[in-house]
Amino acid sequence: QPGGMSCAGMFFQGLHMAATEGNLKAMVAQSLPLNMRGTGFSLFAMSAGSAVMVGNLVAGMLADQTIGLGLGSVGPFMHGAFSTAMAGLLLVLFQLKIDPKQISDDSRRKVSEISLKIKSQVDSIGSETRKGNGFA
Repeated sequence: QPGGMSCAGMFFQGLHMAATEGNLKAMVAQSLPLNMRGTGFSLFAMSAGSAVMVGNLVAGMLADQTIGLGLGSVGPFMHGAFSTAMAGLLLVLFQLKIDPKQISDDSRRKVSEISLKIKSQVDSIGSETRKGNGFA
């Protein structure tokens, strides 16, 4: 049921907001002097709203690009998955204090091979979709 999925999505978004919004506001309030809190909250709300606006614009442009390629609106999700993977990789590199220059050529070759496999799979999904055999 599509309506049920929408309700579940809204529930989890509300749960996320309830868990994080109060903490962020407490952090803003705690880090500013009493006479600057109004300005601080205004700047916080403006920057958060601007980030949401830019994120939605980029998501729309990515969706338009993948729709144009016949892949459906998967662009924002692919970008999210890629960004998450890169953030995870950077986190591991910084935690292990590994210099990216020290990564072996063999590891670079393996990553390149995996990237090419993923690209070929995405290309094959796109060609199947354009033929009418894939996702709509």
